[in-house]
Amino acid sequence: MNEILSLKNLEDWFEDLWNIIADLHISLNNLLRLKEERYPYEEHIKKHGFFQHHWYQLKFILIVQLAKLFSSSSSQKRSFHRLFNRLIKSKYGNDIVLLLKSNNKKELSNCFKSRQEIILAIEELRSEIGKFSKSIKKVIDARDKVYAHRDSNITVEAVSDDDLKALVELSAYIFNTVRRKFLNTTALFSFTSDWNIDFVLREVSQNRENKLRLLAKKERN
Repeated sequence: MNEILSLKNLEDWFEDLWNIIADLHISLNNLLRLKEERYPYEEHIKKHGFFQHHWYQLKFILIVQLAKLFSSSSSQKRSFHRLFNRLIKSKYGNDIVLLLKSNNKKELSNCFKSRQEIILAIEELRSEIGKFSKSIKKVIDARDKVYAHRDSNITVEAVSDDDLKALVELSAYIFNTVRRKFLNTTALFSFTSDWNIDFVLREVSQNRENKLRLLAKKERN
């Protein structure tokens, strides 16, 4: 690769990956929440077509986005595979060269100080990804054979909640490892309360409970 890799390129990568991984955490948490029952009338409420469709959309997001991140295809422009290849093979721009030199002068810094350190870190991350190869294959097969091309004759191994959870956590680990080593900062992806479907289920359940209480009161009167 002759293309020069600049710090701006990396920051753009991090921004795009942050959006994807944040979306994955929100989708996973809501998918798992829909399988719980915390409030009265919740089971009946979740039988409504909206929640059935929403569950499918959450699974769709998780499968498609995880496949995008962990694909080794050259067509995926925001995969970890492509990022690693660029970090290893591309010529670094002056801003990255200066950043590495600056880090090298800081004795207590945990940031990257050389290309060799970057390569070693990527080798470790690739080894970590390899531990989840079965889950990754299931996700990519589901994306390619089920969600991208619906065929009733095709059978693929089911992607479990554990598979999804492991890969979502792995994506956050990879992102924060690389970002911390370059920019000395990480992201807290686990904070998803502002997008939690529990709020909706609680409000709808309480509304149903209040309506039934008022109806019972009218019948008594």
